[in-house]
Amino acid sequence: IGLMGVTGATGAMGSIGLMGNIGAMGDIGLMGAMGAMGLMGLEGITGATGATGATGAPGAMGLMGLPGTAGLPGVTGATGATGAAGATGPAGAPGAPGLAGSPGIAGAGSSSIETLKIGDLNAQIPFNASGGNNQAIGALAFSGQQITINRLAAYVTQLGSTGVFQMAVLQPTSSSQSTVIGVTTVATSLRAGIFILPLTASLTLSGDITYQLAVFNLINGSNLGGRSTGTSGLVSPPINFRSQNLSGFTTGQSINTSDVILLSPWLAGLA
Repeated sequence: IGLMGVTGATGAMGSIGLMGNIGAMGDIGLMGAMGAMGLMGLEGITGATGATGATGAPGAMGLMGLPGTAGLPGVTGATGATGAAGATGPAGAPGAPGLAGSPGIAGAGSSSIETLKIGDLNAQIPFNASGGNNQAIGALAFSGQQITINRLAAYVTQLGSTGVFQMAVLQPTSSSQSTVIGVTTVATSLRAGIFILPLTASLTLSGDITYQLAVFNLINGSNLGGRSTGTSGLVSPPINFRSQNLSGFTTGQSINTSDVILLSPWLAGLA
């Protein structure tokens, strides 16, 4: 074969033509089969154990269980045989006589004297009973024993307003006269119930003499507890009386007791 001739010069490049339109995307192809799973890596080394946490607070104590049922009492054992009586010991020497006791204190007797029993009250006695004026009313009292009293008491059932109130102990000298032997201080108002005033001096009453307890009451509207009782026409001192136009009680004063009123006030002398 003969030698190849020299290649001719390359001609100038023609102008590039316009880019054609992009064609439509083709359908996505099917996914290829998944490749086989690679080998599992080696297990890592176990980490060191963490520090132990703080102990939690103890929980609340549970409820106490109910007590068990008590067991039945055991059977009582048989009583053992009585042992033989021991020999009687010799009699002891008689003891020395004891010292004589001191004599007892003499009894004081009753600690009070009353015109009547407070539980027997069945009437209220107004300050102006039977239309009286500046009057005292009184009744017999007897204790049967010698007593020393320091106070007198009346039973107030209605207070009233204010005025003069005083009590006294009288000793009858006849069927129509009595002498004042003890007086209380003077009050100007009352308290309900048992109203007590002190005597100006202690007074010892004999156990065999009848006395009279009396009250001078000018507390307007007041009432005292008493009882419908008594009788008139006696030759002895009256069971109950009133005496009008008085200004109060003074020791040694003579009181006329001939005006009989059939109402006895509850009055009492107290130790």
